Amino acid sequence: MTFPSAVVLLGQDGLFLFLVVAIVFLTVTIFVFAITSLILRFRNALRRKRWLRLEEKWEPVFMDVLVEAKPLEALWDLVETGEELSFLTYLLRYSRLVKGRERAVVDALACRYLDHAVPYSLSRMAERRARAIQMLGDLGIPQFSSPVIAALDDPSPLVAMIAASALMARPSEEFSTAVLARLDRFTQWRPTYLAALMAAPGPSAGPRLREALADRTRSPAVRRVAAIALTFLNDHLAAAPACVVASEETDRDLVASSLRLLAHVGHSEHLPVVRARMDSPDEILRGAAARALGSLGIEEDRERLHRAALDDPSKWVALNAARALLNTQGRSLLEALSDSDHSRSPLAVQVLTEGGAS
Repeated sequence: MTFPSAVVLLGQDGLFLFLVVAIVFLTVTIFVFAITSLILRFRNALRRKRWLRLEEKWEPVFMDVLVEAKPLEALWDLVETGEELSFLTYLLRYSRLVKGRERAVVDALACRYLDHAVPYSLSRMAERRARAIQMLGDLGIPQFSSPVIAALDDPSPLVAMIAASALMARPSEEFSTAVLARLDRFTQWRPTYLAALMAAPGPSAGPRLREALADRTRSPAVRRVAAIALTFLNDHLAAAPACVVASEETDRDLVASSLRLLAHVGHSEHLPVVRARMDSPDEILRGAAARALGSLGIEEDRERLHRAALDDPSKWVALNAARALLNTQGRSLLEALSDSDHSRSPLAVQVLTEGGAS
């Protein structure tokens, strides 16, 4: 059985009419897109022209105010009704470039108009909320910290992350606690980025991060971020909770991060846990343990590292073991391996070259 052709179904006149309608539809669609593109380009051109006009109006006076040649009022008098958010956007650019007294001048200039940004932090549009929170966070803390903290629960991950970044840029126990309490919602971001964010306040963040690392009610992802942040801080008091995590937990990334933390802040009493992980079936954990032994290991650990460099089925683990061996005064063992016909000889040569061997 064969299906009748479109010509039979529609007839020649019907098919011709169908093609005409399709061509007209496509032409109208292209025309609409072209008009839309022109409108958008025109609007963007108007915005650029308006922005350049505002910059030309504000820039000279702003520079005078910044060096205290003119009072704040001299610039405020140039901000007309409806230009408040544009002025805050203008100040945002300089808030990231200046520090100290000049930054205080920028904050003082902004304080008069920050109330205009608050309603936008409640907008239905995520882009407007993000813009408002950026203004309030960069220019309005601590006076406007409440809406910024509230934005940590914003349905938009971007808005919430902007709020978290703004809060962590201002060292405060209240802000750090608020962000850490909601860290689970940010775990889709890169862990090292989150860890750098959490470590931004410096050593004052240590106690809360140690608590998060030790807290088994928190997710492994959050505890991993805490371990990485504590590594950035080189927090020696984190060795005890890191040792417990490395010994008792089963999440690979969490345990590996704790072993890396121990490599930075651990002591000889933590060696049994590190040695035990050298026998792990997981090559990621064996590699992390080898690196930790390179920092903490003693003479008796050289043979363990030597065997790993020679025989571990993972070349990555072997490389870490060889580097650790070099750090534990095992250069002679690596030199012997490099001069042999063993399959790992090139690896030893690589590590010795990295270590500055002649």
